[in-house]
Amino acid sequence: TDSRWKPYAGVGARYLQDSFVSSGPLGRYRLSYRSIDPEISGGVTFQFRPSLGLRLDGTEIAGGGESFLRHATFTGSVGLSFRF
Repeated sequence: TDSRWKPYAGVGARYLQDSFVSSGPLGRYRLSYRSIDPEISGGVTFQFRPSLGLRLDGTEIAGGGESFLRHATFTGSVGLSFRF
């Protein structure tokens, strides 16, 4: 767009890995879990100058429910973007 607001959208995959040590009646053992989840993202960048902007975005794991690895299904962020 020709305005100072630059929206964007994207799709991708998120790979998560978690491991922990647990103990039971037969001793200690290590458990590892892996997950690959589809995700969608979108946001907007407000351009202060052609090379400097404020970026607001969010990412959602597609499919709804919370991942078995207890990672949040929605995350948001704010940051500065710089182009050179």
